Amino acid sequence: MASFVIHHVAGIEFLKQIERFYEISLTEEQKNQFLLGNLIVDSTKIKFKVPKGLCSDEVTLLKRDYMMKTQEEKMSTHFRNPKDKDLCVQAPIVENFVNKYENIIKVDFSALGYLYHLYTDKIFFNNLFKESFECLDKNELPTIYSKNLKFIKILKNGIIYLFTDVFSKDSNISIYNDYTVMNKIILNYYNVSFDFEYFCNYASKNFINPGINEVDYNNITDVLKNTRNYIEQSNDIKGSNLNVFDIEKVKLFVPRVVNNFFNDYKFIINEIITNRKDIKKRNLTKL
Repeated sequence: MASFVIHHVAGIEFLKQIERFYEISLTEEQKNQFLLGNLIVDSTKIKFKVPKGLCSDEVTLLKRDYMMKTQEEKMSTHFRNPKDKDLCVQAPIVENFVNKYENIIKVDFSALGYLYHLYTDKIFFNNLFKESFECLDKNELPTIYSKNLKFIKILKNGIIYLFTDVFSKDSNISIYNDYTVMNKIILNYYNVSFDFEYFCNYASKNFINPGINEVDYNNITDVLKNTRNYIEQSNDIKGSNLNVFDIEKVKLFVPRVVNNFFNDYKFIINEIITNRKDIKKRNLTKL
């Protein structure tokens, strides 16, 4: 799925797009609700704690168990199809969220942000993933099933690696290292900042769940901390080389999401802009 940082940047760019298209000025509250709703999707009710005195192998097992449980939780929070749990790539079924919460989406900016997050992940998995690497079985033939996954073929150079190397945080070819580099590239390319204290202060007083059962809005502080930490990690990393992804496709991912979402869900956006009385048209009178 897309990183916390990419979600945040894509969210900011989407808000700019609808302000330009509709010639409106969104309030800070509307923007904040959307951006926080866009991030809350990646919250988790499962907490990771390591008791004192464990050896490294025991810690590794705890981490593995935590990751498995969070992936199970994402089946719900990310509206994945349970029938897809055996697939290598499990994209959100965005329409399931729309069908369940359309009435809330049309009146609440955080719910619209939640929808936008799911859509961003869908494009990330179904497009950027598939354009960047291919999943192979033990015979180096394409597979869509995780139980058969043995190798990963990097499409930009044709090199094949063990999938355990690509999806290990300790490997030189790690996809997670790419995520950190991508965060740095995206932040610099779109000149976006992240005011952690501002968002925390706002969320503590104003971020209230409009009725989305899959997540706990009270976990937003943890999400904001993670976002800040990922940004700090990206600032510390040297260089801008990507092992798995293509840097130009990464740069174009954000406008791709913005434009596709705008086109696919214009019927919802139109209704929001039309019905919300607190959305103001900009004064475009020339001086």
